[in-house]
Amino acid sequence: MEPGARTIELSLATLEHRTEIYAIRHEVLSRELRQYPDNPAGVLQDPLDKINSYVRLVENEHPSLARSVHRHLLPRVRVSIEANP
Repeated sequence: MEPGARTIELSLATLEHRTEIYAIRHEVLSRELRQYPDNPAGVLQDPLDKINSYVRLVENEHPSLARSVHRHLLPRVRVSIEANP
């Protein structure tokens, strides 16, 4: 990879990533914003988790867990994009 170049990889979140998503959600919504009660498990899930898919974004090898998307919105083909700034 050239110096200063960016690589971005998108993939569906695995079960392991989902666990991390639920923990982050709990940290933000329960502990920081206090919108939900804190719980000893340290995770926050909702009914939509059963039908939503989650996207994981890795930029220059730094993972980030991104928004949920409904399954019917996911493309049926794999897309690869290379961009040169």
